[in-house]
Amino acid sequence: MKFRVTKLAGSLVFAISIGFANSSTFGQGDAAHELTTLLEKNCLACHGVSTQTAGINLSALLEERPLVKNLDTWRRVIGALEVGNMPPP
Repeated sequence: MKFRVTKLAGSLVFAISIGFANSSTFGQGDAAHELTTLLEKNCLACHGVSTQTAGINLSALLEERPLVKNLDTWRRVIGALEVGNMPPP
């Protein structure tokens, strides 16, 4: 469980960094695919198109460019991962 949370948080930080550095190319590489896969597996059931627990729709956030446009929300997500509130057991 700890590894999964660390991997999710690390992937988010990496993806946002890439999105900040070059927002036009994010979504075209392995990092984007890995992040999307992790979010689909661990997050989108509660924070996706049909359900937005805590008002967070990660599907919509992934589509917005640049990713840092929603930096405060991404920080909330990373913070919840780091303290262990997400994903739930």
